[in-house]
Amino acid sequence: MMKKICSIGLILVLALAAATRAAPTTLAPERMLVLVVGPTTTPIHPDEGEVVQRLNQLRRQNGLDQMQLATMHYDQPAQARVCREVLSIQSRDLVAVSLVELDAKGNPVRSLYTLPRVTPANLDQLQGTLSRFSQLSGLPLHNPNLADDFPVSQEMMTSEGVQNTARRLDDLAQALWVEVRNQPLRPDQADLRARQALLNLAENSLLLRQALDRGVINPREQFQLVLTQAQEWKDSRPELYLPIPSRAKVAPINQAIQGVRQAWMQLNPGLR
Repeated sequence: MMKKICSIGLILVLALAAATRAAPTTLAPERMLVLVVGPTTTPIHPDEGEVVQRLNQLRRQNGLDQMQLATMHYDQPAQARVCREVLSIQSRDLVAVSLVELDAKGNPVRSLYTLPRVTPANLDQLQGTLSRFSQLSGLPLHNPNLADDFPVSQEMMTSEGVQNTARRLDDLAQALWVEVRNQPLRPDQADLRARQALLNLAENSLLLRQALDRGVINPREQFQLVLTQAQEWKDSRPELYLPIPSRAKVAPINQAIQGVRQAWMQLNPGLR
Protein backbone atom coordinates (compact mmCIF):
# COMPACT_ATOMS: atom_id res chain seq x y z
CA MET A 1 0.00 0.00 0.00
CA MET A 2 1.24 3.45 -0.88
CA LYS A 3 2.95 5.22 2.05
CA LYS A 4 1.61 8.73 2.54
CA ILE A 5 3.32 11.51 4.47
CA CYS A 6 3.27 9.95 7.91
CA SER A 7 2.05 11.48 11.14
CA ILE A 8 4.72 13.69 12.62
CA GLY A 9 3.05 13.52 16.00
CA LEU A 10 3.87 9.84 16.44
CA ILE A 11 7.44 10.40 15.38
CA LEU A 12 7.89 13.19 17.93
CA VAL A 13 6.42 11.23 20.80
CA LEU A 14 8.84 8.39 20.14
CA ALA A 15 11.81 10.50 19.12
CA LEU A 16 12.60 11.96 22.54
CA ALA A 17 13.41 8.48 23.85
CA ALA A 18 15.70 7.54 20.94
CA ALA A 19 19.25 6.36 21.61
CA THR A 20 22.14 6.21 19.17
CA ARG A 21 22.87 2.80 17.65
CA ALA A 22 25.22 1.55 14.99
CA ALA A 23 23.60 1.21 11.59
CA PRO A 24 23.64 -2.14 9.83
CA THR A 25 24.94 -2.44 6.30
CA THR A 26 21.41 -2.48 4.93
CA LEU A 27 18.13 -1.49 6.52
CA ALA A 28 14.58 -2.64 5.85
CA PRO A 29 12.40 0.07 4.25
CA GLU A 30 10.29 0.37 7.39
CA ARG A 31 13.45 1.26 9.33
CA MET A 32 14.17 4.31 7.17
CA LEU A 33 12.52 7.69 6.80
CA VAL A 34 13.09 10.60 4.46
CA LEU A 35 12.52 13.72 6.52
CA VAL A 36 12.01 17.22 5.13
CA VAL A 37 12.81 19.93 7.68
CA GLY A 38 11.46 23.42 7.03
CA PRO A 39 11.65 26.66 8.99
CA THR A 40 7.98 27.33 9.70
CA THR A 41 4.70 25.48 10.08
CA THR A 42 2.43 28.39 9.14
CA PRO A 43 3.00 29.32 6.48
CA ILE A 44 4.85 26.40 4.94
CA HIS A 45 7.98 27.77 3.28
CA PRO A 46 7.64 27.62 -0.55
CA ASP A 47 10.95 25.78 -0.88
CA GLU A 48 9.69 23.07 1.49
CA GLY A 49 6.53 22.66 -0.57
CA GLU A 50 8.55 22.18 -3.75
CA VAL A 51 10.90 19.72 -2.07
CA VAL A 52 8.00 17.56 -0.85
CA GLN A 53 6.40 17.58 -4.30
CA ARG A 54 9.68 16.66 -5.97
CA LEU A 55 10.35 13.82 -3.55
CA ASN A 56 6.87 12.42 -4.13
CA GLN A 57 7.51 12.57 -7.87
CA LEU A 58 10.86 10.81 -7.52
CA ARG A 59 9.39 8.12 -5.29
CA ARG A 60 6.85 7.37 -8.01
CA GLN A 61 9.33 7.50 -10.87
CA ASN A 62 11.85 5.25 -9.15
CA GLY A 63 9.42 2.68 -7.81
CA LEU A 64 10.17 3.51 -4.16
CA ASP A 65 6.60 3.86 -2.99
CA GLN A 66 7.49 2.04 0.26
CA MET A 67 9.57 5.01 1.34
CA GLN A 68 8.18 6.86 4.34
CA LEU A 69 8.15 10.64 4.09
CA ALA A 70 7.58 13.09 6.94
CA THR A 71 8.12 16.76 7.74
CA MET A 72 9.33 18.72 10.76
CA HIS A 73 9.51 22.46 11.37
CA TYR A 74 12.03 24.49 13.31
CA ASP A 75 9.45 26.88 14.75
CA GLN A 76 8.07 23.97 16.81
CA PRO A 77 10.29 23.60 19.90
CA ALA A 78 9.90 19.83 20.30
CA GLN A 79 10.56 19.24 16.61
CA ALA A 80 13.56 21.58 16.61
CA ARG A 81 14.98 19.68 19.59
CA VAL A 82 14.75 16.36 17.74
CA CYS A 83 16.43 17.93 14.71
CA ARG A 84 19.31 19.37 16.76
CA GLU A 85 19.92 16.64 19.35
CA VAL A 86 19.06 13.47 17.47
CA LEU A 87 19.60 14.32 13.79
CA SER A 88 22.24 17.07 14.02
CA ILE A 89 20.23 19.35 11.72
CA GLN A 90 20.74 23.03 12.52
CA SER A 91 18.62 26.01 11.54
CA ARG A 92 21.27 27.08 9.04
CA ASP A 93 20.70 23.81 7.15
CA LEU A 94 17.08 24.56 6.19
CA VAL A 95 15.36 23.50 4.03
CA ALA A 96 17.01 20.13 4.74
CA VAL A 97 16.33 16.63 3.50
CA SER A 98 17.60 13.88 5.78
CA LEU A 99 17.67 10.13 5.43
CA VAL A 100 16.86 8.94 8.97
CA GLU A 101 17.33 5.57 10.59
CA LEU A 102 14.48 4.38 12.84
CA ASP A 103 14.61 1.76 15.55
CA ALA A 104 12.18 -1.16 15.72
CA LYS A 105 9.54 1.03 17.37
CA GLY A 106 9.80 3.85 14.86
CA ASN A 107 12.06 6.10 16.95
CA PRO A 108 14.50 8.29 14.99
CA VAL A 109 17.98 7.10 15.89
CA ARG A 110 20.22 9.26 13.73
CA SER A 111 20.59 10.85 10.33
CA LEU A 112 22.39 8.62 7.89
CA TYR A 113 23.10 11.69 5.82
CA THR A 114 21.59 15.12 5.30
CA LEU A 115 21.27 17.26 2.21
CA PRO A 116 21.21 20.86 3.53
CA ARG A 117 19.89 24.09 2.06
CA VAL A 118 17.77 22.54 -0.69
CA THR A 119 16.21 25.14 -2.98
CA PRO A 120 14.19 24.96 -6.21
CA ALA A 121 17.46 25.56 -8.06
CA ASN A 122 19.04 22.33 -6.81
CA LEU A 123 16.09 19.96 -6.57
CA ASP A 124 17.84 17.53 -8.91
CA GLN A 125 20.16 16.64 -6.02
CA LEU A 126 17.21 14.86 -4.42
CA GLN A 127 17.75 11.94 -6.80
CA GLY A 128 20.80 11.16 -4.68
CA THR A 129 18.56 10.88 -1.62
CA LEU A 130 16.58 8.14 -3.30
CA SER A 131 19.71 6.45 -4.63
CA ARG A 132 21.12 6.33 -1.11
CA PHE A 133 17.82 4.95 0.21
CA SER A 134 17.95 2.27 -2.49
CA GLN A 135 21.50 1.27 -1.55
CA LEU A 136 20.82 1.02 2.17
CA SER A 137 17.45 -0.70 1.95
CA GLY A 138 18.21 -3.05 -0.92
CA LEU A 139 15.19 -1.77 -2.88
CA PRO A 140 16.11 -1.51 -6.57
CA LEU A 141 15.46 1.72 -8.40
CA HIS A 142 12.94 1.35 -11.19
CA ASN A 143 12.13 3.79 -13.96
CA PRO A 144 8.65 3.08 -15.31
CA ASN A 145 7.74 4.25 -18.78
CA LEU A 146 4.53 5.21 -20.49
CA ALA A 147 3.90 1.63 -21.57
CA ASP A 148 3.72 0.52 -17.93
CA ASP A 149 1.19 3.18 -16.97
CA PHE A 150 -0.95 3.27 -20.11
CA PRO A 151 -1.00 -0.14 -21.82
CA VAL A 152 -2.87 -0.37 -25.10
CA SER A 153 -5.00 -3.02 -26.75
CA GLN A 154 -4.21 -4.65 -30.09
CA GLU A 155 -7.45 -3.56 -31.76
CA MET A 156 -7.24 -1.33 -34.81
CA MET A 157 -8.94 2.05 -34.56
CA THR A 158 -10.78 3.71 -37.41
CA SER A 159 -10.16 7.38 -38.17
CA GLU A 160 -13.46 8.09 -36.43
CA GLY A 161 -12.27 6.09 -33.45
CA VAL A 162 -9.08 8.16 -33.26
CA GLN A 163 -11.13 11.34 -33.24
CA ASN A 164 -13.56 10.01 -30.66
CA THR A 165 -10.86 8.97 -28.19
CA ALA A 166 -9.21 12.41 -28.48
CA ARG A 167 -12.57 14.10 -27.93
CA ARG A 168 -13.28 11.91 -24.92
CA LEU A 169 -9.96 12.77 -23.28
CA ASP A 170 -10.53 16.46 -23.93
CA ASP A 171 -14.08 16.37 -22.56
CA LEU A 172 -12.98 14.56 -19.38
CA ALA A 173 -9.91 16.69 -18.76
CA GLN A 174 -11.74 19.97 -19.34
CA ALA A 175 -14.62 18.96 -17.07
CA LEU A 176 -12.32 17.92 -14.23
CA TRP A 177 -10.27 21.10 -14.54
CA VAL A 178 -13.42 23.25 -14.31
CA GLU A 179 -14.40 21.26 -11.23
CA VAL A 180 -11.17 21.66 -9.27
CA ARG A 181 -9.62 24.91 -10.48
CA ASN A 182 -11.35 27.17 -7.94
CA GLN A 183 -11.23 24.78 -5.00
CA PRO A 184 -8.76 25.70 -2.22
CA LEU A 185 -5.34 24.09 -2.14
CA ARG A 186 -4.44 21.66 0.61
CA PRO A 187 -2.60 23.29 3.52
CA ASP A 188 0.61 21.44 2.55
CA GLN A 189 0.07 22.30 -1.16
CA ALA A 190 0.74 18.66 -2.03
CA ASP A 191 -2.01 18.88 -4.67
CA LEU A 192 -0.39 21.76 -6.55
CA ARG A 193 1.52 19.52 -8.93
CA ALA A 194 -1.54 17.40 -9.74
CA ARG A 195 -3.57 20.52 -10.52
CA GLN A 196 -0.86 21.89 -12.81
CA ALA A 197 -0.56 18.52 -14.55
CA LEU A 198 -4.32 18.45 -15.08
CA LEU A 199 -4.31 21.96 -16.57
CA ASN A 200 -1.46 21.04 -18.93
CA LEU A 201 -3.24 17.86 -19.96
CA ALA A 202 -6.48 19.74 -20.63
CA GLU A 203 -4.72 22.39 -22.72
CA ASN A 204 -2.85 19.88 -24.86
CA SER A 205 -5.77 17.49 -25.28
CA LEU A 206 -7.75 20.42 -26.68
CA LEU A 207 -4.97 21.13 -29.20
CA LEU A 208 -4.97 17.47 -30.27
CA ARG A 209 -8.72 17.43 -30.66
CA GLN A 210 -8.72 20.63 -32.71
CA ALA A 211 -6.00 19.31 -35.04
CA LEU A 212 -7.92 16.09 -35.69
CA ASP A 213 -11.16 18.01 -36.19
CA ARG A 214 -9.40 20.12 -38.84
CA GLY A 215 -8.66 16.95 -40.76
CA VAL A 216 -5.00 16.49 -39.81
CA ILE A 217 -4.64 12.71 -40.00
CA ASN A 218 -1.56 12.41 -37.80
CA PRO A 219 -0.82 15.56 -35.76
CA ARG A 220 2.39 14.16 -34.33
CA GLU A 221 3.40 17.20 -32.30
CA GLN A 222 0.03 17.37 -30.57
CA PHE A 223 0.06 13.63 -29.86
CA GLN A 224 3.52 13.87 -28.33
CA LEU A 225 2.55 16.83 -26.16
CA VAL A 226 -0.47 14.97 -24.82
CA LEU A 227 1.54 11.83 -24.05
CA THR A 228 4.28 13.83 -22.35
CA GLN A 229 1.69 15.53 -20.17
CA ALA A 230 0.01 12.19 -19.56
CA GLN A 231 3.14 10.89 -17.86
CA GLU A 232 3.39 14.04 -15.75
CA TRP A 233 -0.29 13.62 -14.84
CA LYS A 234 0.31 10.03 -13.77
CA ASP A 235 3.42 10.92 -11.78
CA SER A 236 1.57 13.67 -9.89
CA ARG A 237 -0.68 11.01 -8.29
CA PRO A 238 -4.02 12.79 -8.79
CA GLU A 239 -5.85 9.83 -7.26
CA LEU A 240 -4.16 10.74 -3.96
CA TYR A 241 -3.89 14.50 -4.05
CA LEU A 242 -6.88 15.95 -5.90
CA PRO A 243 -9.97 16.80 -3.80
CA ILE A 244 -11.62 13.59 -2.65
CA PRO A 245 -14.90 14.03 -4.62
CA SER A 246 -12.85 14.43 -7.83
CA ARG A 247 -10.65 11.37 -7.50
CA ALA A 248 -13.19 8.98 -9.04
CA LYS A 249 -12.73 10.87 -12.33
CA VAL A 250 -9.02 10.06 -12.56
CA ALA A 251 -9.52 6.49 -13.84
CA PRO A 252 -11.72 7.49 -16.83
CA ILE A 253 -9.08 10.04 -17.84
CA ASN A 254 -6.39 7.36 -17.65
CA GLN A 255 -8.51 5.09 -19.84
CA ALA A 256 -8.89 7.87 -22.40
CA ILE A 257 -5.13 8.40 -22.35
CA GLN A 258 -4.68 4.71 -23.17
CA GLY A 259 -6.88 5.28 -26.22
CA VAL A 260 -4.83 8.27 -27.32
CA ARG A 261 -1.61 6.29 -26.90
CA GLN A 262 -3.10 3.44 -28.92
CA ALA A 263 -3.99 5.89 -31.71
CA TRP A 264 -0.47 7.33 -31.62
CA MET A 265 1.16 3.90 -31.91
CA GLN A 266 -1.19 2.89 -34.72
CA LEU A 267 -0.43 6.02 -36.71
CA ASN A 268 3.28 5.92 -35.91
CA PRO A 269 4.35 2.26 -35.87
CA GLY A 270 7.72 1.68 -34.30
CA LEU A 271 7.60 4.83 -32.19
CA ARG A 272 6.89 4.75 -28.45
